[in-house]
Amino acid sequence: MRPKFFFMLFMLVFSGGLVQAASDSGCGSKHDWHTLQKSNKDFIRNPKYIEQRKKTARGQNPAYVVLSCSDSRTPPELIFHKGLGKIFCPRVAGNTAGDQVIDSIAFAVATWDITTVVVMGHERCGAVIGALEHLRENGGVI
Repeated sequence: MRPKFFFMLFMLVFSGGLVQAASDSGCGSKHDWHTLQKSNKDFIRNPKYIEQRKKTARGQNPAYVVLSCSDSRTPPELIFHKGLGKIFCPRVAGNTAGDQVIDSIAFAVATWDITTVVVMGHERCGAVIGALEHLRENGGVI
């Protein structure tokens, strides 16, 4: 069942026809999609990343795992100034570690030469704020 899901996700992301349908329905924007495509072309042509992609083309061997919030302001690769292939980074809102995240971290540690595992939080996390508000409103009951 999972391969079908990932294939469908791939099709949703990369199908131009679906982008057009989303744009027509008000769910997306052709401009937004084209902006991402242009940014990707810039990334592909950037000499700094060309070399990093060549070094990681046959695989990765990151030294670090960073469990991070999916907040767009907290990308570990930029925060720690590491390039491609240096950080294995499962990201989830509120940097919570459910089964899939724990399995991902365990896989990374068992597979590569991981030397450090970090759980990175940040200020003004919407997921944490929402969880705390829920607890306050419900007398501390989840």
